[in-house]
Amino acid sequence: MTGLAVLGLVGVAVLGVVGLGVVVWGWVEVWRERDRARKRRQYCEQLRIHHDARHLARQLQCEAFRVRADMLRHVMQRMDQSQRPHRRPGGRHG
Repeated sequence: MTGLAVLGLVGVAVLGVVGLGVVVWGWVEVWRERDRARKRRQYCEQLRIHHDARHLARQLQCEAFRVRADMLRHVMQRMDQSQRPHRRPGGRHG
């Protein structure tokens, strides 16, 4: 084998190694991009869950306030009725 043939063979081997390196690098970049996209989806999902939880908490607070107001109104009506003398239907004007 001549020196030129050996040089050509070494050149082809180097190109093959470089080509393989480029392919592996491409696979690594694809894997990294998929990993970044997965992490981004997880982050967005966590934000959505947090937003939904806060919205639900506000709704529950409003509902609890409404229930307390209804209970207080009911108690006040009962107290008001117990302080007034009981009148019979028809009274003085009927």
